[in-house]
Amino acid sequence: MRKIHLTALSFLFLPTSFVLADAPGNLSPSVKDNSAGMSVNLEFLWWTPSENTQPYAQVVTTEDVVGVSLDTSGYPSGYNQSLDLNWAPGFHVGLGWDTKRDHWDLLLDWTCYYNHTKKTKTFATHSATDTNTGLSGSENGIGIYGTWLGEWFPSGAADFLDEVPIQLVSPGPFSSAESSWTLHYNVVDLKAGRGFLSKYNLFKPFFGIQSAFIKRTLSVNYTGYANLGSLLTFVPTYNGFSNGSYNGSMHFSGLGPTFGFFDQVKLPYHMHLFGGFAASLLYGSMIGEDSFSLSNLVAGTSTPFGGGSFNDKNSWIPATHLQLQLGLGWKFLFSENSMFLDFGAAWESNLWMFNNFHNSVNEGTTQITLQGLTAFTTFGF
Repeated sequence: MRKIHLTALSFLFLPTSFVLADAPGNLSPSVKDNSAGMSVNLEFLWWTPSENTQPYAQVVTTEDVVGVSLDTSGYPSGYNQSLDLNWAPGFHVGLGWDTKRDHWDLLLDWTCYYNHTKKTKTFATHSATDTNTGLSGSENGIGIYGTWLGEWFPSGAADFLDEVPIQLVSPGPFSSAESSWTLHYNVVDLKAGRGFLSKYNLFKPFFGIQSAFIKRTLSVNYTGYANLGSLLTFVPTYNGFSNGSYNGSMHFSGLGPTFGFFDQVKLPYHMHLFGGFAASLLYGSMIGEDSFSLSNLVAGTSTPFGGGSFNDKNSWIPATHLQLQLGLGWKFLFSENSMFLDFGAAWESNLWMFNNFHNSVNEGTTQITLQGLTAFTTFGF
């Protein structure tokens, strides 16, 4: 009777140290114990991230501002431009050891992922102006307005207007918004698990410690300003601007317990279906910063008209990490069945929630999701 070693995908779960033994022609063998040994797991990741941040540009397509002063009848219509993040590769390395004690084994692994997404949104501006009355008629103020720049409020505007249209709240219009988003993702796990075997199934709960180092940055440059004439001339000391920019970052470093379960089902022709769930609760340091600025047309230099910062800058917060995975594997034995190679692929999803963390300007930066394909090779010896 020949032995077939069975190893789980080690990114989420511990490599199993059990075998499925079968007789020739039997496609549904029973599960049996295995001798102690080591395993090395290598994985290729092809993931796409997403986050619950707000759009980086407000595109105004139609406008009808008929006056200035106390008249706020001109409100824009259009759409928000969100940042669609690219797919990017990553890798995972794991080292497992079967202790040969009641089906217990250990795993140490590292996941590394990097993503850099750049997007540019352009839209032709249109601003017909009258130096005596300000904007008049229709189709004025068309173009791109900076979402985060909306936190800037011109000095004195509140003294004149009960309600403020977009031209006062979000400087613009611009003809271009260029965004750059980066994510540096590093997670290290140390896990211990125990397998429970039945005839066709292996179920393994596990627990351990997880550490994470996650850095996310975002910058947006708004250029191609179209002068709105005398719209803001009543605001004291306002001289206009030529471009704007936003820069924000968040850096989390934390440590905490992790637990979950793994399940594997034997299939014909040495294949196996596997899946599982893991949850981690980390506690660590969150460093957050963000700022924006507008360039003064008169001075010709970048002048910080206003800005904001994260409410929880340099604070300690809890973070929750949830993982889901479902995949299919195939095993090949060699060297008189004393060694094996396990190949397979899985769909994987990772959700990070940074609890009690709020950003005064970009209030949505509290959640990051990574999901996509995980292809693996495991070598056992």
